[in-house]
Amino acid sequence: SLLAQRSPVQAAAEEKAAKRSEVGAVKDLLEVYLGSEQTRVEVWRKEETEGEEAIRRGATETVEHGRDALNPRTFSGKKGRAKQVVRKLGHLRLRDLTSDDVRRYVSARGKEAAGGTIKNEIKVLKSAWRWGREERRGYTDGLDVNWPNVVATPVREKVTPTRAEVRKVLAAMEPGWARDILTCQS
Repeated sequence: SLLAQRSPVQAAAEEKAAKRSEVGAVKDLLEVYLGSEQTRVEVWRKEETEGEEAIRRGATETVEHGRDALNPRTFSGKKGRAKQVVRKLGHLRLRDLTSDDVRRYVSARGKEAAGGTIKNEIKVLKSAWRWGREERRGYTDGLDVNWPNVVATPVREKVTPTRAEVRKVLAAMEPGWARDILTCQS
């Protein structure tokens, strides 16, 4: 019947709505996003294999990976960061995720992890969010989140003092058993 026929626009809208219903929570979005990223790892591995074969045949150049390739170690890092996000925000529906939720996440994680770690976790969520809008996926269309700017303060490297510095400190200590023990150890 004429009523049962759908226009291409209606069909596209229905397909988009179906996709959106499959990906309703933050956890779902991250899983689908990581699945897409996994295919980029396969591209990397294929390029590596082709490059190794070319070198065996006498090529002198190493493989330069294309934009679509993703290093397996990078993927592994993204996966670990996504797991952390899922622990705290995974249950939230995409349409319910607010900037305040993300700020609370950053604040809570600040008690457990370094700023750089938190920054990378938010970066993975933000990448998945942006990916959800691209290429007509529609997962996050019309959903806006003001992403907090996470500042990663550099961690001061641990410095091992030189023998001369240790001797100087020991010489400045008052004589006693603590100094004697430290002197025997050095």
